[in-house]
Amino acid sequence: MELYFLRHGIAADRSEGGASHDSERALTPAGIKQMKEIAKGMKRLGISFDHVLSSPYLRARQTAEIVAEGVGFKGKIALSEILTPTADFKDFVGLLKNFESDENLLLVGHQPGLGSFISGLISGTDHILIDLKKGGLCRVDTSELGMAALAELEWLLGPEQLCLNNPS
Repeated sequence: MELYFLRHGIAADRSEGGASHDSERALTPAGIKQMKEIAKGMKRLGISFDHVLSSPYLRARQTAEIVAEGVGFKGKIALSEILTPTADFKDFVGLLKNFESDENLLLVGHQPGLGSFISGLISGTDHILIDLKKGGLCRVDTSELGMAALAELEWLLGPEQLCLNNPS
């Protein structure tokens, strides 16, 4: 299973945009532009997905929609509370067990949750600090799922690396 962890793009500050709850914060115009460039970079790299799962928070949903369109994903984006900022690793592993071992998943969410999930998969603990920048993408491959380290970190790219040499 190829797991692609994508942190949402640049969002409005908590004090801006009139959002009454953290879950309602939207991407900024700069965040939207950056995510479109990141999607172009992902397409250029030949990255594709069988499934796209997103946190239900607005900024993550917007990120998932932009990337899905940019890479030509034709399926439906599934929303999951398990990808919210305070999600639990055990629940995350349970979510992954709903998919086949030969599928590619895009998982769009937040820090520190995504970093903890990556750490748990590759080390069996949450002790490895994975700093996934806004718009950053990480690939982890696994053939088995469990609470122990059963995955391999393939790569971790920052947004500037994904946007590199993309024509506007």
